Amino acid sequence: MSPSWIIIFLLELYFPASAYVPTQDLSLNDEVTPVTLPVLVGISGTEFVWQWTPHDGRFKKVQLVTVKHSKGYPGAQYSWTRTSEHNIYYRNFDDGENGTLIIKSKFENAGHYTFKQIQPNSTVLAMFDVFAFKSIPFWWDSIPPGFDVTRACTISRLPESSRLQWKHKGSLSAATKFHYNNTAVIIIQNVDEHSTGNYSCGLLKKETYLHGFHNTLTLATSAFDSRYTLYRDGANRSEVQLICRSANRHDTAQWTWRSESSSQPIRIASAIRNGPVGIFVKGVGQRIRSPVTVYDGHYFPLHISPVVFQDAGIYICYTDNYIYVSITLITVQVSVEPPGVLAIGDEANLTCTVSGVRERIRLVWLRDDDGTVVKEETLSASDSGRSLALFIPRVSTEQLKWACVVFQESLPRAYFPIEINAEEMQTAFGDPVLVIVACVCLVLLKIFITALVICLLMNYLPGPVQINPHVDTGVTSAPEEECKGEHSSKAGNAV
Repeated sequence: MSPSWIIIFLLELYFPASAYVPTQDLSLNDEVTPVTLPVLVGISGTEFVWQWTPHDGRFKKVQLVTVKHSKGYPGAQYSWTRTSEHNIYYRNFDDGENGTLIIKSKFENAGHYTFKQIQPNSTVLAMFDVFAFKSIPFWWDSIPPGFDVTRACTISRLPESSRLQWKHKGSLSAATKFHYNNTAVIIIQNVDEHSTGNYSCGLLKKETYLHGFHNTLTLATSAFDSRYTLYRDGANRSEVQLICRSANRHDTAQWTWRSESSSQPIRIASAIRNGPVGIFVKGVGQRIRSPVTVYDGHYFPLHISPVVFQDAGIYICYTDNYIYVSITLITVQVSVEPPGVLAIGDEANLTCTVSGVRERIRLVWLRDDDGTVVKEETLSASDSGRSLALFIPRVSTEQLKWACVVFQESLPRAYFPIEINAEEMQTAFGDPVLVIVACVCLVLLKIFITALVICLLMNYLPGPVQINPHVDTGVTSAPEEECKGEHSSKAGNAV
């Protein structure tokens, strides 16, 4: 594992107003200087405890040490907690004076600390948030030209409204910056003279600089017998520089290439000192070329642009028939299925595929907007798998930007972003909101028309006939007596 520079600093300090002590900023700028958490002067209690909740979430609040003040005993007596679960952690702390706590410079010591009185009564006297800041790697060695370089800085927990930011005093032609979890990363591709200089990673809170570190990137003069790996996007017009630079002068130089599936290398370029450079690869047009037209005996670079997935393989530069540098180019392709424009709410599949695996790596899918790791898988040379797929059941506006990251050990080596092309569902009528409003209006109109028809039917259809006695209908009724007589005679005849 690469060495790291650890800074532990006290960013936030709280004392209750009833026993106020001015806020202090304590920082640790190396790997040996500890941080001391102070206690209130003139406290009257007899027994206290230090409690700790780590930032990394290993466990919840744990009691580190009990501090007792006795009348007949000068100073304070420390009794460290040594349970079976937490006995390893007390070694990261030391006794102070009169109850102070000394924190050793270890990244895992970051967390929330509470100083609490428990006798004769229980009350919180002070609370601290101690943040650890780490640079990976700590030592910046000189880098041979052509290498890809990764630098990272991480914090134990990112304070609210804060961010980590990389800066370089100069202009970088090929550098990628991104973040994941609580880590900020910068990847510098094909290091050259323009890449050298001062770099800094700082913690900013609302654009105010709080803490950070800086270091210097220098260039090595030679890359003799170097062997390294470069990762490039094989589908989105990326480019790669293959550098062969020697401090000594040579008479001849040539480049060969061997694909992942072949054991037979082919010559792709060669030159003699003070002679023209020849490119021998046919059918690639100007994708492979050399920035120099005449070989001076020292510098013989190749430039491939755009890189395609099939360019993967091993590129070797020979000088005077000796291997000078060997570069493994691994191409990566990220894709989304189905292709084209999707609708918000559709499902999608993201796939990250590498051309080959020559050493143990981790493929990681993360959300590019907030750097959250969503899925990861470890691949080795013996594995048959070369890809990592991520299924998204419902695409939302917050799930459009993604990135596939290649890790070696704990450091990212390459970063490949992809954005899902998805839109809100449109119809022939235009805006879906207007469509919904129109549908509601149609339903209301239908209800209104139905009610109107029912009302008309009730008013105009004939019902039971009622005769008004005050209206002459043209029908003459028989006198009541005649009706009675007729009725009686009919009844007598019936008898």
